[in-house]
Amino acid sequence: AATTDDDPARFRVHFAAPDGIEEDALELSHQVFSYKNEIHINTPENFSGKVEVYDMLGQLLFSKNITQANTIIRMNTPADYYIVKLFSASGVDSHKVFLKK
Repeated sequence: AATTDDDPARFRVHFAAPDGIEEDALELSHQVFSYKNEIHINTPENFSGKVEVYDMLGQLLFSKNITQANTIIRMNTPADYYIVKLFSASGVDSHKVFLKK
């Protein structure tokens, strides 16, 4: 327990940038967002990978290989949240999007 006789400088707080934590290269190289009932995926020009869309129950609704910089996926699904998984040689990245009717 602390008392009034304790040295006020007994604790030192150090603030510094974290070391050894690398940015996710896949996450930084693309954007995934929704507009109404469309999923927009913007990737670099030389991107090659696969996109999958899942509902919140984990059911696969859509799967497609993508090689172009901008991909638009039109979904004919109820308004809800969906998981978009993007696969590439760099790894797998997931995004949650909300689609409207």
